[in-house]
Amino acid sequence: MSRLNSATEAFKWEDITDTSETGYMEAIADCDALIVLSGLWDENKDIINEHIKFAQSFKKAIIIIRPYGAEEIPEELQDVATRVVGWNTACIVDAILLSINGDDYEFLM
Repeated sequence: MSRLNSATEAFKWEDITDTSETGYMEAIADCDALIVLSGLWDENKDIINEHIKFAQSFKKAIIIIRPYGAEEIPEELQDVATRVVGWNTACIVDAILLSINGDDYEFLM
């Protein structure tokens, strides 16, 4: 067991996110798009709304990701979304690239 503990020591994660209003604003100002997991909406409406407000003020794309197997998302999220995609890696990557580069972007895959 001690070997396992020492092997995972390098992978310990600590949340150093600045959760102040200024921290969120700076983080969103520096990003290309806001990614929202719609499955977290019910329990985190206030904080997600703050993120969305900042993203809109900086004119950032807002990409909403539906939970695996779900087809519906809350209407409040649908109304602010630049794009809505399912829980699929290719769809998420496409949505990010298209939101950043425009609909005429040609993929090199």
